[in-house]
Amino acid sequence: MNNVSTKIRYPLLLALALSLSFKASGQGLINDSTFLKAKFNLQVKQLGQFIDRFNFDEIVKPSNGSQPSRFMNIISLINRFDTALTNSPTTMEFVEFCSTDANAVKLKFENPNWYASLDCDFVYKAKEVKGNLILRPEKSEKGGYKWVIAGVNLSILNNDEKDKKVQHFINPMNHEIGFSEITKALIEGRNLEVYSSKEYAYDELSVFFTYLNNKDLVLKQIGDIQFQFYQVLGWFFTVNNFNRSDFNSGWLMSRISKADETLKDAIKTNSHIKN
Repeated sequence: MNNVSTKIRYPLLLALALSLSFKASGQGLINDSTFLKAKFNLQVKQLGQFIDRFNFDEIVKPSNGSQPSRFMNIISLINRFDTALTNSPTTMEFVEFCSTDANAVKLKFENPNWYASLDCDFVYKAKEVKGNLILRPEKSEKGGYKWVIAGVNLSILNNDEKDKKVQHFINPMNHEIGFSEITKALIEGRNLEVYSSKEYAYDELSVFFTYLNNKDLVLKQIGDIQFQFYQVLGWFFTVNNFNRSDFNSGWLMSRISKADETLKDAIKTNSHIKN
């Protein structure tokens, strides 16, 4: 049996071997400088380091003495404490696909098809509300790159469907009396969307920026951050920061799923990504 088939047919054994390798290296050394140094070297401290290791630009030497490989590099970037993830044949299929040279899989910062999802606490009219802010990299006019806001998921921005069913309209003869009905509607200021054209599309981001500019909405703090990658053909995965006293810590893959372009678009829509 060749190495590739072994990797695919025995994901549980591979995950177990990796787990034992970590444990054997760190066993009895929790307070020892040797363990701390090894942990520091293996920990994925920054997202850029995650990308470098994924691309095999930074090589991780397996602690069990085996030959370094991109396959093992990517394996080391998986949250090993999630047994459903490490034992999944889908995970192993993903690792094999990405580590096969012929597939030429490389993550790139410049590729706009990845996003940062920020858990945020806001204050809206003296009431605390939670939401998600979505950012993505964008090329600037000067040729560099910057992060831009690509979407927001906040309950106060939800455009209530029932409001669209309110049967208010401007009478077709209202122009003969100086559009008195629109005057009344704008003064009352309720359900104004029902007076718009059928081509009107509610824009959460525009409302979000208006609330911020008017100080009706104030950011209190940013909590957890998750990175969502759509760059790999046929796949989608997320990266979270796992802060713990273990070699397998820092920025690691927390979800791996097969996803064609249709499903990726659906995930983006569900995440309130607008562009």
